[in-house]
Amino acid sequence: MGKKERSKKQRKSSVKQETENEPFSALKKRNPLQTDKIQKTPAKPRNFRYVPPFERNHRFLLIGEGNFSFAASLQKHHIDSEAVLLATCYDSKEDVELKYPDSSEYIEQVLQNGGEVLYDVDATKLKQNRKLKNRQFDTILWNFPHSGKGIKDQDRNILDNQKMLLEFFKQSKELLSENGVIVITLAETKPYSMWNLKGLAKEAGFISLMTEPFDSSCYPEYSHRRTIGWKEGISEKSPWKGELRDSRHYCFVAAGSKVVPYNQRKTFKPKQDSIDSSDDSLD
Repeated sequence: MGKKERSKKQRKSSVKQETENEPFSALKKRNPLQTDKIQKTPAKPRNFRYVPPFERNHRFLLIGEGNFSFAASLQKHHIDSEAVLLATCYDSKEDVELKYPDSSEYIEQVLQNGGEVLYDVDATKLKQNRKLKNRQFDTILWNFPHSGKGIKDQDRNILDNQKMLLEFFKQSKELLSENGVIVITLAETKPYSMWNLKGLAKEAGFISLMTEPFDSSCYPEYSHRRTIGWKEGISEKSPWKGELRDSRHYCFVAAGSKVVPYNQRKTFKPKQDSIDSSDDSLD
């Protein structure tokens, strides 16, 4: 056996052992509804109507904001004055200013319109954050979550993000109101389709409420930013722009919740591709 073959075999063995020793059954399992050939979402029909996965008067907790453009757009177009908006990011204030030069204008908009901004918020340590103590939210929303560790090996990358999301689900439980909903937005392509998001949610005691295609045109100010920040001369050429990719909201509620899916309510016209009819949606 050559040196390259031995090295390749050792790497495979290492990944396999790490996966087998993992205590969480949902980790590293693929979504059974996904195939290896992930097709792009077909063009939206003319009668398509985006259904926001929240109520306009909700108490919102936004996780993992980058330049806070989504928070500003959400506040401007989709929530009422009585709503509560707390937008958080993983980075410190200083890092946000360095990584996202355009963040200051959006942060100013959020604050001027009555919202709150909180830095240094780790999605896997929400319960330990003193500033979140005794607070509850009706919608906890995280767009395009990613650990940002730059792991090149796909199996390890998937596992790392699964661990992060599983812990996020567990940490979010105490912050959700009685009828609270967790919303996670992911691109409908690999490797995100391989994260087994519904399995992770189920592992933490949640069930799938609904899914809804993410229509970024309803958030005109929103411009997705990667965890590495904005790199002049590089980022603008990157094909990875969350708001331009076929993406979907995945909505979860605690087991036993009586929340009615937003896209099945009388005030909205149901759409064929938005009602979650998968086997694990309500079990």
